[in-house]
Amino acid sequence: MHPTDEHWLPFYIAAGAGGLAAPGLRLHDAVTYGCLAMDAYAFGAGARPLAEALAGLTAAPPAAASALPAA
Repeated sequence: MHPTDEHWLPFYIAAGAGGLAAPGLRLHDAVTYGCLAMDAYAFGAGARPLAEALAGLTAAPPAAASALPAA
């Protein structure tokens, strides 16, 4: 749950720009340090080609990046 609405506002703008004929497509999702979530979406006719172009470029983060830091 996001603390305030402004976290969602950019998503609504982009989703509206994509329209019903070209829905959004998730390009990337990751959680770092167990709490920092980052997602990337593409909207519109170019979403699918962009996803295909990026598919070979993404790499898994180092193991240490996905765990909480040692105390």
